[in-house]
Amino acid sequence: MKRTRKAREKSGPPVAGWRRITGIAALVLAVVSVLVSSTVRDQWVPTALVMFATPWLVRLGLVAFVLSTRPGKVMVWIAMAVALLSGLEGWRSFRWRDEKSVATKDGFDVTLWNCGHRLSRMPEQWSELAGPDTRVVVLIEAGVFSAEEWAAFTTAAPELDWHQLEGGIVVGVRGRFIGSELFEGLPKLRCHRIQVSISGVIHTVLACDVPSQPWLLREPYLDRIRTVAKERRCLIAGDFNTPPAAVGYDDWRRDFTFANAAQTRGFVETWPFGVPLLQLDQLWLSHDLKCTSVIRQPSLHSDHARMTFHVAPAIR
Repeated sequence: MKRTRKAREKSGPPVAGWRRITGIAALVLAVVSVLVSSTVRDQWVPTALVMFATPWLVRLGLVAFVLSTRPGKVMVWIAMAVALLSGLEGWRSFRWRDEKSVATKDGFDVTLWNCGHRLSRMPEQWSELAGPDTRVVVLIEAGVFSAEEWAAFTTAAPELDWHQLEGGIVVGVRGRFIGSELFEGLPKLRCHRIQVSISGVIHTVLACDVPSQPWLLREPYLDRIRTVAKERRCLIAGDFNTPPAAVGYDDWRRDFTFANAAQTRGFVETWPFGVPLLQLDQLWLSHDLKCTSVIRQPSLHSDHARMTFHVAPAIR
């Protein structure tokens, strides 16, 4: 028996109708994302959601859904427009970089890695954290260690002085660990200010973990971190869950250098699993320091790439 028109209306639009709706929504989202990224950025929660939660890869997925059958010419043109806008946005990520690393005589390596709460379960990675030039290691979301696991971990990389800090952050120093302070004041913010001596010179290291929820405005978190940073020999490392184009970084760039922008090996983006989607793990340096090279090493051990920065004094 044929279905009546009323029954068809009750059952909702056919699959082709959903594809049409999805394609139009993807095009609107792509245009809005371009406008938001070039104007207001993440100043308000709705624009932050557009900027952080709907990256180009999401829109390409919508395009794939639209093109999963034989769409009409109009939908093909819409899909092509979305793909073009998304491709332009993601072009920087598509290019794998393999530029020559530049080491300096008076420089040292800084390792930054979000371990995805699994550090205690990947002992094969422990010894790799202590390279010959490594002076500082900042591990975000290191996870929980038993007493036996912690003893095994510190034994695997005895060259560094290891410390477990509140909020799942682990810091290792080849030098002298002087002390640390915890700064909070905002929901789910973890920010430790650490004093270390590297080759006899005192440095300040901020180890930070900013919450990932896209509806939380990032500017207050970045302002809070900036207020506890030092002007000289300061390294701010962590998982900021905030793309570097965010509004909150505008003031940072006056006082700090974005180390991730140095010549690099690997994708610029650090999450997820080596897919070039978002650049969330970052190192910022006071202007008396510079970064000469960055090596990004994605792996299946964590959804974040492990990063090694070569840092040296800046001549001014």
